[in-house]
Amino acid sequence: YGKHSQLQVAAAIACSLILATWALAEAGGYFRRHRGHSYELATTEDPDPVIFGAKIANSELESQAGHSTNVCEATKVEELSPSLSERAQAWLCQNIAAWRAGAELCVLLGLLYVCDRTSLLPDGPKMRDPRQFWTLWALIVVAACFTARKGDDKAPLSRDQTDEWKGWMQIMFLMYHYFEEKEVYNAIRVYIAAYVW
Repeated sequence: YGKHSQLQVAAAIACSLILATWALAEAGGYFRRHRGHSYELATTEDPDPVIFGAKIANSELESQAGHSTNVCEATKVEELSPSLSERAQAWLCQNIAAWRAGAELCVLLGLLYVCDRTSLLPDGPKMRDPRQFWTLWALIVVAACFTARKGDDKAPLSRDQTDEWKGWMQIMFLMYHYFEEKEVYNAIRVYIAAYVW
């Protein structure tokens, strides 16, 4: 595997398969949508000429689909011949939302891998500036004061309160690592302990 671990190779293969399946499902949905539609040229007497008859095809598709925006919903599975490839295409088409979400996740994972594990984007030096750290922290606190709202729950550790605490901890944790502010290390440990608790 070279410098890549087995897990990285397996993840790359899985993402490639998901992306290929998503592309197949999208292409199949496109061809299903346009199968059997006539694309007639509009006459010159029409007030709004349509060059390739796209409006005709879209109106036919909307009437068949019941004004559905999903291409796959417009095609009835019962109309398919029983061949295996068409049944597989129908299954892909019915689950297109899941394939789109999986493809999006794979693209994001690929972007994170390129940014974090390759030398395409070089590492930058950490910027250690306590004055800038505390100035940014003060600006965040001021912005938070303007967006404060009263919670619905009066319990001491309500969901709103714990979510707020987690948000503050995450902001401080990110700023601590970005600015390499070692003086707030003990506060960060307290934040993490409170977050886990």
